[in-house]
Amino acid sequence: MAKAASDQSQYVAYFSCKEDEEGKINVFHVCNDHDSASKWCEEHPTSKKKNATSSDTQSVVMNNKEEGSTELESNQKIENITSSDPHSSAAVSNVVTQEQAIESFSYHLQNLLKSLKSFYDLIDINVIVKIAFPNMLISNDINVFRKTLPIVSEKDGYKIYGVPDNSTSQLNYQLKRLEHTKDGLSSISANVIMGMVARFDANVSALVRFLLTNRKERLGSSDRTIAVRDILAAKSFDDLIADLVDDEVHSLMRGSHEDQVRYIEQNFSIKIIEGFSRWGEFIEIFERRNLVAHGEGIVNSRYVKICQKAKSPASSTLELGSKVVMSDTYLRNSTDLLIEFGVLLIWWLWLKHSPSDLDLAYEEINSVTYELICEKRYKLSSNILRSALSRKSDGSQERTRRMMVVNLANCLKKIGQEKDSKTALAMFDWSAAADEYKICVASIQGDIDKVCSLMPKIKDTDSVGKAAIREWPAFDWVRDDERVKERFKEIFGEPLYAVTNTPEDELQSK
Repeated sequence: MAKAASDQSQYVAYFSCKEDEEGKINVFHVCNDHDSASKWCEEHPTSKKKNATSSDTQSVVMNNKEEGSTELESNQKIENITSSDPHSSAAVSNVVTQEQAIESFSYHLQNLLKSLKSFYDLIDINVIVKIAFPNMLISNDINVFRKTLPIVSEKDGYKIYGVPDNSTSQLNYQLKRLEHTKDGLSSISANVIMGMVARFDANVSALVRFLLTNRKERLGSSDRTIAVRDILAAKSFDDLIADLVDDEVHSLMRGSHEDQVRYIEQNFSIKIIEGFSRWGEFIEIFERRNLVAHGEGIVNSRYVKICQKAKSPASSTLELGSKVVMSDTYLRNSTDLLIEFGVLLIWWLWLKHSPSDLDLAYEEINSVTYELICEKRYKLSSNILRSALSRKSDGSQERTRRMMVVNLANCLKKIGQEKDSKTALAMFDWSAAADEYKICVASIQGDIDKVCSLMPKIKDTDSVGKAAIREWPAFDWVRDDERVKERFKEIFGEPLYAVTNTPEDELQSK
């Protein structure tokens, strides 16, 4: 494939694809450079079925079925595209491949995020289905049945239909079907919380297994015994250790979530519970899950006792015998909380047990929280950033911590906490900071004049440029100001917002 003649320096990624006869995409590939994109186009199999079983792990095959659904085939992945954004550290990949670090803190952090973030979409789907499906039954089947009945009276747009005796069985069938549908749909929320907890538990289990495997001395505190026959049957010492780790993790995961966290505290020398202000809410999620799984969602004495011990706010609002509500808001908040606790747990362990990687750990937490900001999860991002910034630093991570402070201040302002936003910015003296920081701080402060005056200074920098002003959340506060638009066009020679022709404009030009 011939190389494109246009200037390629303006692109940070390349999207290659193959269309079918109808112009739909059957397969696509994302990479960082044009040569790799060209190579993929030249070497990629033309058959979808061949591709689905090929070793090309950088492609995604889309199978358009007759029903119109789109399905991902095989366990393939999209290559991560890094950014030059200093508030989303380019040194840290959003996807840690097996070749890079299958057993690293970064891997476990990204795996946790990947497994729990999927529940946001599932919750949204749950909302739609709970409303749409009953309405579909009403508008279709029940509405069709209604039209077979005679109108008895009507007033102000309302109609009353008479149901003859020979139609009552059909009416009862339709009503029972609607009732069963609503009952079935109500169980989706319960399945969401159970799936969410299962995913969280799987990540904790994998994390503890990783820690024990790489720090075998921690097994010395275990009172577990090994039968002589098991020792003799082991092929190697490593196999014996692997069996010990399996037994230890299996035993741990059968206990309560408080027991699991205290085990991590005691065996890996970190403090979690005392420093986590939402501990009570965290424990309540698992106890509510237990009510749903074992008691049809009815509050029992065990739930009340455990929640009171953990100082959960729910312990004062739910009474014995009442039924817990799995609202969509509760499920979203629970997803936020499990992500917050999981991210901080892994990060704290990272700092404690891999001190040589402190710079990478800080870059990773900054990248994670920046991504959450881009997803408009400001509260979640601010909670993680506050906890991370509360850790004392020796100053070696000042550059990344400055980024984190900028992101925290932006988050707080986004959720209406302007006073706290100003307090966050006051954590550093910005007068001697680089222009890339100054312009971001000025934007969050709404200082239009300063943003305009700094724009020429950051024009040719590697970190902040026209793409940053267009895309970074820190510039949301000034991007629509006319003075900023004019200054942007003056400095960069193009409009801040791309001008696109509407269909009407195209017709008029013809």
